[in-house]
Amino acid sequence: MRYIFLTTIKLTILLSSSNLLALDRINTSEVYWKSDKASSLKISDTQFKLTTTAMLRDNDPYDKARVVTVNPEYPTMETNSSLFDSLYALGIREMIKNSVDRITDSAFSSSECHCFETGKKWNYVWTRDISYSTHLALASLDQKRTLESLLFKVSNRRYQRSDSAEIVQDTGTGGSWPVSTDRVVWALAARELLTYLTGVEREKFLKTAFLALKNTVDNDKVAVFDQMDGLYTGEQSFLDWREQTYPNWTAKNIIHVGMSKSLSTNVTHFIALETVSNMAMELGLINQFKYYLEYL
Repeated sequence: MRYIFLTTIKLTILLSSSNLLALDRINTSEVYWKSDKASSLKISDTQFKLTTTAMLRDNDPYDKARVVTVNPEYPTMETNSSLFDSLYALGIREMIKNSVDRITDSAFSSSECHCFETGKKWNYVWTRDISYSTHLALASLDQKRTLESLLFKVSNRRYQRSDSAEIVQDTGTGGSWPVSTDRVVWALAARELLTYLTGVEREKFLKTAFLALKNTVDNDKVAVFDQMDGLYTGEQSFLDWREQTYPNWTAKNIIHVGMSKSLSTNVTHFIALETVSNMAMELGLINQFKYYLEYL
């Protein structure tokens, strides 16, 4: 279930730009991958049946089929592809299922939070998950819950003043920061959400986001920035399981993961610098605007 909303929307975008929906195959309801097949059947004006032959985690659902109903309370999608439309409807459904009022992950203190948990097996708000999902869709669909989810990932440094707020780095290889440094992807989410917020709510979030990003960028500059080549170190982002992107031997020797300067993570650092600079300009902090602009 983890990444399900994000992945569903990503698949929808992918399908819309692929040959599956081009020219003579625009009405397709099937997709093939090696020996596996996934298909969508429109069974009514508002319902689809999704099936697959692929192996599923925990064999859930056991019949490898799922009926998805279009939710009229959210924006709907209607194209000539039932596969495209059903994946979009599935994304909306998973967003609703991941909407919670309390964090229940046993590894963390139970906390009230009207936010998005990451999934069925991940009962927490993870920085990279909520950030990518916010940028892709959540900001446009539920601003209040998205706002609370993003603020849940802002925390003061332990035993320090209230103006020490930073973005929380999720767990990763070697434990967390500074081996993993992609917490700055939060900037991408904040920037997206600000385009939907208005009035006092927007003004308040802008100030909070600027402080958190400023502190995060400043501390990363000291700890993980290489003055020689202008790049940041840190495990790559998005596919955040080491086994997906690094050789097996790094499991017992994470030094090279921490020393790596991956493209995806450096892109997030660039976005963070650009975002904090623009926020400073909007807040009338001209000197800080110029300061962060110099690093771009």
